[in-house]
Amino acid sequence: MSGLSLSFQRYPLTGSPVLHDLPRSWGALPVVTAEPGRLLLPAPDGEGAWLGLVPERGRPAWAVRVVALLSPQGEVDLLTGRAIGEGTEVASAGTVPPLRSLPGVARGQGAWWPLTRTPAEPEAPSCVRLTVRARPAGESEGDTEPVSDASVQVELLDPVEFEERTGHAVPPLRPDAPYGGWRLP
Repeated sequence: MSGLSLSFQRYPLTGSPVLHDLPRSWGALPVVTAEPGRLLLPAPDGEGAWLGLVPERGRPAWAVRVVALLSPQGEVDLLTGRAIGEGTEVASAGTVPPLRSLPGVARGQGAWWPLTRTPAEPEAPSCVRLTVRARPAGESEGDTEPVSDASVQVELLDPVEFEERTGHAVPPLRPDAPYGGWRLP
């Protein structure tokens, strides 16, 4: 997405089906473009990921909508946790900045389900795909002028399938990988 960078920060699952804080990043997962508008993301067993959102400097704020395809729930708005279906309103928008990250699927009262292909607990959902839509925050879908929106689908894959389809191996989590709060160069 021109003007807005997405990253998928990985971390080991704790076994709890719900997050209450943004987990510390253990590094970014590799992402490969399958075709324009479609990305492939490995989702190793025992790991979750959160979505990092960084706008380019000097660019306007972005209105970002994210829909997750969960199993068995179906499509849900990542920001509210509400189901998306026929006759249902579009997903709600978060503004980047100030929003910089999305920990997972909102569950209310400051809690989230982790974004994972293989949940640690049976009551938590499995994430199959994410659809991220972004447009400059001042533009709306009803404008008569052309809008500069961007959309990308992110398919979560088993690491073996990811490597077979992309030729890229998924590095294992390293014990020295967790971000320690230091400034990056």
